[in-house]
Amino acid sequence: MTDTSAVDAAIEAVIIANPNKVEELKTKPKLAAWFVGQIMKQMDGEANPISVHTALKQRFNFPDD
Repeated sequence: MTDTSAVDAAIEAVIIANPNKVEELKTKPKLAAWFVGQIMKQMDGEANPISVHTALKQRFNFPDD
């Protein structure tokens, strides 16, 4: 699944549920992998992990890898 609105909704849900991890993510961009896993779980594995990672990078303004 590459539906960006569904991915964005899952990202928001994970952010709301994990405010401490969001703060940690701001200083530890490698924690994005944890978020990708949580978002994939939220979406029952139906999301494209590359799309999820890209959406996270955009959401938190991470530089390209």
